Amino acid sequence: MFGYPPEVRIRTRRRYLDIQNGGRRINTRHFIVFMLPGQTERCRLGITASRRVGNSVHRNRWKRIMREAFRQVQNEIHACIDMVFIVRRGVGFPTSLQARHEILIAANKWIEDVRAGS
Repeated sequence: MFGYPPEVRIRTRRRYLDIQNGGRRINTRHFIVFMLPGQTERCRLGITASRRVGNSVHRNRWKRIMREAFRQVQNEIHACIDMVFIVRRGVGFPTSLQARHEILIAANKWIEDVRAGS
């Protein structure tokens, strides 16, 4: 699959807030990740990059890096998860490999917690 179709995006503010307020928080080097069980049959991604991260060029670059990394690993995530990534301020841009690694680490931690009953 190429592109970033609507069915793999978290599109409403309400869902973003639900995930951020009620989801499992996982910290990685470049992101704060919030996760909840998905409402669809696919993993979905949301990205938040505030103005504190940088100007629009920097924020959009972060988003492009994350969308591409998610596109590459979404078939490796064997659970239906809605994920919101909040970009950390003051860290450099991740490489594509780092971004993919952090997505998989966060997803696997969430899956382990669900299996453990946390």
